[in-house]
Amino acid sequence: MLACGLGVLQACSGADAVAPREGDAKSPVLAVARISRVAADTVQAGSVLTLEGEALPAVPSEITVKLDGVALAVRTVTSTRLEVDVPASAFPCRSVRMVSLRVTIPAANYAAEVPLRVATQVQLAAGESFALTGARAAACIELSAPTGAASARYVVAMVNTLGNEASPATVELRGVGTGALDGVTGTVTAVPQALVAPAVASPPVPVPTGGGRHGASLETSRQAVNAAGSALQAWQRAGVPGRLTALARPLQVGDTTTLKALSSSCHAGRTVRSRVVYAGTRAVVLEDVASPSAGGMDTHYRQIGEEFDRVVYPLLERQVGNPLAMNSTMGGDGRVTMLFTRFVNDSLPGTAGYVSACNFYPRGTFAGSNQDELLYGRVPGAYETPDEWRRAMRATVVHEAKHLASFAERLAGGVTFEEPWLEEATARVAEELYARTFQGGGGWQQAVGFASSVGCELTQCDDRPLIMWKHFSGLHSWLRAASVQPVGQVSASNGAALSATAANAGYSSGWALVRWVLDSRTTNETTALRALVSGQAGLGVKALATVAAQSEDDLLAGWAISLGVQGDVGGSGNATSTSSWQVGDILRGMSSMFPGVFSARPLPMTGVTFGAFALPRQALTGTASYAVLDGSLSGATQLLELQSSGSGPSARVALVVARTR
Repeated sequence: MLACGLGVLQACSGADAVAPREGDAKSPVLAVARISRVAADTVQAGSVLTLEGEALPAVPSEITVKLDGVALAVRTVTSTRLEVDVPASAFPCRSVRMVSLRVTIPAANYAAEVPLRVATQVQLAAGESFALTGARAAACIELSAPTGAASARYVVAMVNTLGNEASPATVELRGVGTGALDGVTGTVTAVPQALVAPAVASPPVPVPTGGGRHGASLETSRQAVNAAGSALQAWQRAGVPGRLTALARPLQVGDTTTLKALSSSCHAGRTVRSRVVYAGTRAVVLEDVASPSAGGMDTHYRQIGEEFDRVVYPLLERQVGNPLAMNSTMGGDGRVTMLFTRFVNDSLPGTAGYVSACNFYPRGTFAGSNQDELLYGRVPGAYETPDEWRRAMRATVVHEAKHLASFAERLAGGVTFEEPWLEEATARVAEELYARTFQGGGGWQQAVGFASSVGCELTQCDDRPLIMWKHFSGLHSWLRAASVQPVGQVSASNGAALSATAANAGYSSGWALVRWVLDSRTTNETTALRALVSGQAGLGVKALATVAAQSEDDLLAGWAISLGVQGDVGGSGNATSTSSWQVGDILRGMSSMFPGVFSARPLPMTGVTFGAFALPRQALTGTASYAVLDGSLSGATQLLELQSSGSGPSARVALVVARTR
């Protein structure tokens, strides 16, 4: 018997080699290990490569597989099948090319030339997008020439989907047609922006609901409540009636009472003597008797209270959450208390209003508690008329009442308080719903433009207050920054107050993200919003991912590219950032009304043409960066490589491409 080839018995020479003589003892035929074929026609980097054979060794350490000289880790092995990982980061970004495949096993070797594809091939129609997401060291996309089009335009977003400043990533985007990427250079230009005339008017300053201190106060409340534990159990232990139950009768107009203005402490606060100006079905409005305007604002306070009863409370209860979800537990009177006090003006400058979660606990837990659903608001400033104060305050009441709804719903359900940025973002959504109650204010997915919303607010076309002006002026400030942070910043990292402009931008960025999710990733706006406010969907970005039924990476990458498409000069794709608002029309309207202050295209982008280019390396600190590719591919392909490195294992970078023309 003679062994030949790769160990398979076969005829070599002589009859004895092909059959034993009659009467001889029969010897067993032993199969020898061998690789017979590669299962795939083309090897794809970032996937699993399958090899078929026979008599393969059961011990993976006895097998060595190299692709283009790179050792591949054995994933699984059986006697007839071998699977190995082909890591995308191990190979340079190239078009399909032939490379060597070498397999070494005991007593046998296998060698072949196989096609290797590193790039993910993408062909997009106008309005379509594609994303490479997840943890990766590099990403490689090969754009195929558009069918039936001589030229095309793409927006490319590089996104750190971790969404915070703790894990920055350094990225570099490089491109070329078919061929190698080494040592490429190219022309890189700034995307032209519209020229603007000198400013001729000054827009109203967009004061956030709580100035730069508001986000920090929410975090203070969150920490205090986490330390205190269950409010329901605290009331059960207290065994005493709430403050309002202990009164001889419900508060009525003309009554005076004493409350605590809590700020940095849940145990001590400023004592405020106040007078009841309005007592309705769902609201009680009190004025600080020490206010400079005391006694001269009754009509305006009544208007605030009446609007809360008629519009605000029903809206919140129906679409957002119930501010009175803890009322019966606390022995309340079924009404939200609003205290307008000079304490806010004197002690918290720049703050329009705020709330303290400590007021939902009995005094046995927090000595300073008012044991009531209470929101604090400022009184008119020295150079502010009552009408100007009311115009600015009405949306603040909605914003703060939404915080009360979130606190009450979560305390009643035993759910952890929301992260401050998302708590603020959904409060801005509540203000947006309030804006819809006015004529032309819009609705879900109704694509409202400038004239009937922000334009009407600015020109005071009716009695509506400033609402969406705050949202879009803040969004403009946030977009025109050098980089875009997916998760809005609502307080400084060191606990200090942000400026009013910075805080407004942070509130608006969070609102824009939530609005995009509600518009494009949910089928019922109210159901999704209530799940976010009540905490049933989870916390932070995870909550948004839950209601959107997407991974966090895919969610943030999708939102980032939608902003890029929205901000693209000349873009005509259908992947817009929101279907409830014509963002482009609103920004153009603001730019036209206040030239030199606002730009119709505030998002910075870098422009390049197809072919060889290399953008400068840059750090993405929880941000996104954008480029616009324009020109003709002439039937060829365009390779895009994103090289990234993070400061820690949690840094994640996505590469997203959308075709806009």
